[in-house]
Parts: sequence; structure tokens; C-alpha cells
Amino acid sequence: MVLKGFGDSLGVPTRNVLGFGAQRSRNRDIVLAFTVGLAGAGLVRLCLLRKGPTRSTPEPQDEDPLWNTCGLSRAELQRFSRQLALQSFGVDGQRALMEARVLVVGAGGLGCPIAMYLSAAGVGHLTLVDGDTVDVSNLHRQVGFSSDFVGRNKSEVLRRRCLDINNLVEIVAHTERVVSVDMASELGARHDLLVDGTDNPRTRYILNDAAVACGRPLVAAASVGLSGQIATYNDGGPCLRCVFPDFPGADAAERTASCAEHGVLGPVPGIMGTIAAVEVIKLLTPKLRKARLSGRMLMYDALDSERPFWSLRLTKNPDCTCCGHNARSPVDLALPPEAMCSLETGDIWPIKPKMLRAQLSAGDPLVVVDVRPAPHFAVSHLNVAVHWPLSSIQAASDEEIRCRVAELVGRPGDKFGKRRLVVCVCRLGNDSALAARRLGHAGVDVWNLSGGLQAFASCAPENIISPWLT
Repeated sequence: MVLKGFGDSLGVPTRNVLGFGAQRSRNRDIVLAFTVGLAGAGLVRLCLLRKGPTRSTPEPQDEDPLWNTCGLSRAELQRFSRQLALQSFGVDGQRALMEARVLVVGAGGLGCPIAMYLSAAGVGHLTLVDGDTVDVSNLHRQVGFSSDFVGRNKSEVLRRRCLDINNLVEIVAHTERVVSVDMASELGARHDLLVDGTDNPRTRYILNDAAVACGRPLVAAASVGLSGQIATYNDGGPCLRCVFPDFPGADAAERTASCAEHGVLGPVPGIMGTIAAVEVIKLLTPKLRKARLSGRMLMYDALDSERPFWSLRLTKNPDCTCCGHNARSPVDLALPPEAMCSLETGDIWPIKPKMLRAQLSAGDPLVVVDVRPAPHFAVSHLNVAVHWPLSSIQAASDEEIRCRVAELVGRPGDKFGKRRLVVCVCRLGNDSALAARRLGHAGVDVWNLSGGLQAFASCAPENIISPWLT
């Protein structure tokens, strides 16, 4: 319900819309309440609440022969009455939803609102796929979960939550990750469309290739930081590979954005997931289908107060390796590397977490360079660490790097009496490996902490509690 204004702007006196009161009479209590609805611009409803017990009318067992209905049950009509009243939706739209089968991959910040709204809208069958478990760090944005379900599989918990909303829907939970195009194609072929609510590039390309292989549309939403995007692929327009032929991570020096590394504001994936649910409903219903988001990508930026939403036109690539004239088999198409995979570090000297802990405890002369972004460094860092973000290291020239390292290391004759060891650190050891490689190319002798600060924290003595890393 959209409330356009108050009082006279709704065409009724302000006191009738905003006021409420009560008066007593001999035989009854009269409570004056108000409702503002779309059908009546500020109508006042008078509810009479009589004293004493009321007799409930039993539910009729047989349909009244004097009525000609649309075929939906009484429970369905009551549940979906608000959307049935939409002229652009109606009974035909509801029937289409109830007959539809939707595959939702990813049960996180995007997947939760997608699945919850689709089940609430009455989509007949939902399959939820996610091999991850609920973590405390998920709860600020993944609204389908609570603290009681930490450690449980996400798809199972979300299935239970969706059934709590609407038990008329058939919902299946798959507790395994989608790891291949064959697996995704087999699942997708049993559904009318696929929805991508994942957070890693590899799965996104797998789902795209599967959608093309089984001839199904793919609604793909993404969100990180304070922004998001959504597009519908393979719906008579381009596929994902038409728009992004070179996937993120193809270059080992390129790091893909993720919620863990770059952060995310909780409501942002909720916004994008909700829009994705709307797009799914539009694709499935006859009257709304013409307004679907096809051939365009909708962008969102929470920091742009003047124009938070805008769209880009997407065009089909006739030479696309996935859906073009000379398309190859999906199994032959390259995929992004696994998320959070370790970089090849054969040209970088590694230092193990236990060795670094021992050297720090002994007071050895070390320069620990923490290359994480500033918000992560501010949450927690080693007390001897120097903050030098990876982005600054990569942007610096060789001469600038050597000068900065010289300042950190010190020259012969300083109070340490020997040259300090330079060690790059980050949360998992990947960004620090990139930083160490860049410093090495500039002529700096540098080491990289294997496994990152997470491995360093895990090797602490049992009686020591390490801080939480972001």
C-alpha cells in the first residue's frame, strides 16, 4: 500500500483519517478505527465489538451452488487476495505462479528475500540450493535465519522459513553446492527458470551455461558494498558471457569483489533480492511478462540520492562462445577459479604462522605490513603491523616502493643492529601474496604469511582468545 499523503490530499478530513477514539453506550462498546486503502481514499471503518461471547460460524463443507468462482480454494483466495485484486495480475497470474517451478541457487543475502517472497506469492514449487551453513556473520543481512540456526544448512533452514510463510508451496532443499554445468543443467531442466543468488563468479558462469544448455531464462542478482545489479539472461536476449566474456579472476592479479573482503550493508542485498523476486513473478505471469527486465541491467547505488537506480542496455553477441552462432559445448567453456582459492606463490618466500608468532613473541626485528583495506585493519590487527593497503602498493612505482620500505626497515646502525624482516599479511594470505610479489618486483626482500591472519589466529595457545577477523 502506498500512502500518498495525509488529510486533504486524500480527499477526506484529516481528523477522520488520523484520529481515533472510543465512546461507551449501555449495550455495547464502540471502537472507532481507521483504515486507509487503495479502493477507498481514506474511508473510516466503524467496528462494533459487542460484549459477551460470540458464536463462530462453522466452515461450510460443500460449495455454495449459487456462486460461480474462479477455481481457487477459499484458503488460496484469502491468502492471495491483495495480488488477485491487481488488474495486471489477477486470477490468471495467480494460476501461472501456482503452476510454476523455480530453481533458486544461493540461500544467502540475496536468496533469502527471493525465496521468501516467491513462496509468499504462491509459486507452486521452489528448489533451494546451497551447501553452506548459517554463520553469525550472516545474520545482519540474511533475514531468513536467526541465531538459533547457526551451524545449520542454509537451504534447509530457508525451506522451513518459507513453509512458515506459506505451507501451500512445495519446497525442496538441496544441501550441496552446484559444482558443474551438468549438475546445474539437470536441475534447471526440471524448472521453468533459474535464479542466481550466489556470491562467487564461478557459480554464476556455471548457472549461465546451464541456463543456455537447458533453454531456461536466468535471473541474476548481485550485491556488494553499497551497490547492486540485476539482469535477466537467456530470455531472447544476451547471456552472461555475451556481456562479460572475460570473467573476473581470469588474471591472477585481479581480485573479485566479495562481501567478506569488501563488506556489505545489510539492506542492500535485501533490496536486490526483492527486485529479483519481482522479476521472477513478471517472467512467470502473462500480463506482467511484457514489463520484464530483459536486455537491460538494472543498477543500484545507495550513495546516489538523486538517482539511486538506473539501467544499461545489454546486447546479444552473435560470436558468443556460449549462445552465439559458433557456440561451444558448455563443458568446453572456461570457468573462473574457485572462490578464495590460493594463489600460486612459488616465487614468494612463505613464512608459517607458528614461526611468525614465535618471532613476534621473541621480539625479533620485523616489519609486518598489513595489506587489508582500512575498515578491516581498524577492526583488529597485530599490534606491530604497519597499514599499507594492497591498492596503494599496486599503484606505487618501484622507486616509491623502495623509499617506503627503506623508511620502514631502517638502515644499518639503527637500534636493532640488523636489517628487519618484511612480512606481508592479510586475512587469508591471497592479497598479501599479491603485495609480496609486487614488492619483490621492485627489488624488496619480502615474505608472505601462509594462510594469512586467520591461520595465525588459529595457532594461538588454547588459553588465548584471538579477535574476530573481518
